[in-house]
Amino acid sequence: MLEEGKLELKLRERFKRALTWIGRGIEEKDSDIKIIFISTALETILTTSDDRRKGEALASRMLLLNTIVGKGFTHLANVLFIYELRSEIVHGSKLRITSNKEYFTLLRVTIETLINSIEVIRCKGLKNHSKFIATLDSYDKREQVINWLNKQTDVRSSQIKDYMELMSPKCISAPEK
Repeated sequence: MLEEGKLELKLRERFKRALTWIGRGIEEKDSDIKIIFISTALETILTTSDDRRKGEALASRMLLLNTIVGKGFTHLANVLFIYELRSEIVHGSKLRITSNKEYFTLLRVTIETLINSIEVIRCKGLKNHSKFIATLDSYDKREQVINWLNKQTDVRSSQIKDYMELMSPKCISAPEK
């Protein structure tokens, strides 16, 4: 999947780092630490240092990515919930709050995200991570995804929708009055 010549060196290194985090998560015994490692893999694939709301960025980009490749997905509110658990662990609020259920859900979606990301990068001939992120963030069916999120009744879907509207390319590029 990450053979030389198929992806640009920096992209290949990024995906190898993600695979390393996945491997560490698989080898770890503690489910809280597993969640931290697998979340780090997901961040490596789908976030940038400029993202302030990492959980919403991850969830919205996963939703857009899965829409681009035309594959089903785990409801992203579940992924955001698991990411919020990770934040509670990392920031010292709580410990021993995850189980293998959350771990296996996050592991599966992270592996799917890795595969789908490489597929999009190859199909679109993208050369770097920022172009990949821009491709996701500016996807032409973004408004349909926002409309779908708007029909969901849970709080996390609303958070993802609000983030996507806030980060909409037309909002970002609109000149101030």
